[in-house]
Amino acid sequence: MPFTWGLDWLNFSSVEQKAYLYGMRNGRMIALDDCLDKFMPDFEDLVLKQMTREKAEELTKWWEEMVEVLFSEYDKYEDFLALNENDVRDVMTDLYKDPANMYIEIYRICEIACQKLKGEDIESSLQEAREEALFFNR
Repeated sequence: MPFTWGLDWLNFSSVEQKAYLYGMRNGRMIALDDCLDKFMPDFEDLVLKQMTREKAEELTKWWEEMVEVLFSEYDKYEDFLALNENDVRDVMTDLYKDPANMYIEIYRICEIACQKLKGEDIESSLQEAREEALFFNR
């Protein structure tokens, strides 16, 4: 039986919903910081190890690409971090009132709620999220 994320969300109290959003926000910030700390090469250490210039440049290029990926992912959540949790929570609750959205995971509904709060059209995002939810809940 598929997991109904929306039913859980609608059954949470407003305090529980807000706590969930705080957890998502803090988790994303911590995850980004951890990725930057763990994957950032220690260039002084590279020099001490006398890495060849070619290898150091290769690693630097890889790191720059990794940072670009990390920040592009983070940009998706920047609006979430800047928006008022009450507004995000209210839009998420409204989205989950539509039975077609019940199987969409909470993080995904949160992304879509942020899009809606920014004034973006969300229909294609909702359709894609519904299809993903059905695929993963088979």
